Amino acid sequence: MRSSAGFRASHPCDPCNPWFNPSGLWIVGLAALAALAAPLRAADLETPSVFRPTVRENIFFSDGSNVPATEPMSLAAAVSVRLPGGETLRAWLEGAPIAALRVQRGTAPAETLDAAAWAGVSPALAVYPDGTVLLAYRSRTKSGTTEVMLARLVEGTWQKPQVLTTDSWKPAGDISQAGPRLAHAGSRAVVTWFTASGDEPRVLATTSSDAGESFTQAVRIDVGFSTGGADVLMLHDGTQLVSWIERRGEDDSQPGGLYLRRTTAYGTTMAPALIVPAAQLASGTHPRLGLVKDYTDTAAQLSVTFNPAGQPNTNKTLLITLPEADVLLAADQGCGCTPTLVEQSGVTIRARIMSVSADKKTIRLRHNAVPGLFAAGDRDYSAGPDLPADIRSGLEVLAHLDDKDGAWLLLDYRVLVMAPSSGR
Repeated sequence: MRSSAGFRASHPCDPCNPWFNPSGLWIVGLAALAALAAPLRAADLETPSVFRPTVRENIFFSDGSNVPATEPMSLAAAVSVRLPGGETLRAWLEGAPIAALRVQRGTAPAETLDAAAWAGVSPALAVYPDGTVLLAYRSRTKSGTTEVMLARLVEGTWQKPQVLTTDSWKPAGDISQAGPRLAHAGSRAVVTWFTASGDEPRVLATTSSDAGESFTQAVRIDVGFSTGGADVLMLHDGTQLVSWIERRGEDDSQPGGLYLRRTTAYGTTMAPALIVPAAQLASGTHPRLGLVKDYTDTAAQLSVTFNPAGQPNTNKTLLITLPEADVLLAADQGCGCTPTLVEQSGVTIRARIMSVSADKKTIRLRHNAVPGLFAAGDRDYSAGPDLPADIRSGLEVLAHLDDKDGAWLLLDYRVLVMAPSSGR
């Protein structure tokens, strides 16, 4: 369902790249992290909630050639992603105060996607396995108002940018911490950003389940005193992890600092956790999140990199371990419609079973396009370990697919239309 603003109305039960490189900083392997980690800083975990990530300190680089430890992290209005075919897609801004948003694919000539972007506010890129690209940025009108925009590259062609939010914010000063941030997993996506329209500073987020074709209405993430610096990650099951900076509230019950909030793909949201107290953050820092590992048989881990207070020209990185998956799932059950861990990940599509191999290890499905993942047509999938043994060709099904170590598996299905029996 779409609202008049072009968003899909949200509902509480509405149904990657594993490494992140912030400004040249590369994350090393988990063994190295364990060797570098300092003792747990329990004092950073002030939020009385089941969502209590543990935090460990370290600063780590793959080698000294990427980002010297003396070089401060900064926002650069240039971003790039590697496309599935190996080409690099670049996006950057030219001019000020109204900038041109320029894009270039491989060695092709650069083109202007929007002639009225906000100078100095970095765009954000995300690329899907089928080559679909999302590009989020801030526009700038001649009157000085700004909106968050989204452009999509589909089958090699840029579609006209669309407004993600209409708030007509007219900033009075620097808004380098107000740029949109993007994350995606499977065919899902999330965009988060800071705005202060109506003199009400806040961090918002909107999600898509169809590779950016439509989005839910934006929801508020912060707790009332945000100053910006938002970033976001998305886990394999569609869970969103949004970080942002809050100033101190009206009393000590709301301390300032860098916060992290978890929201599931189905709308369940937990109270935010304070990750870094305000006294430890340098003025103007824009923290960056990185996914170290997703949930497997152990808990998910992420990194957060920021400029620490009192240490000029220095980056600091924390390793954050989230609670175990079963603990969070139990806490999510209050929604009354939370799916199982298996159901949360992957995609569910309508398909026809065209053939089943003799050993029943390979199933060919015919289905429509899955935005961001597959083109329409016939495709072979490996059978999941618990797939019913009576699977056969000719069935119209709802098929549940998931990506396991780079291979797409058919984990389960529900029959929609029974195939005619022989002789009828």
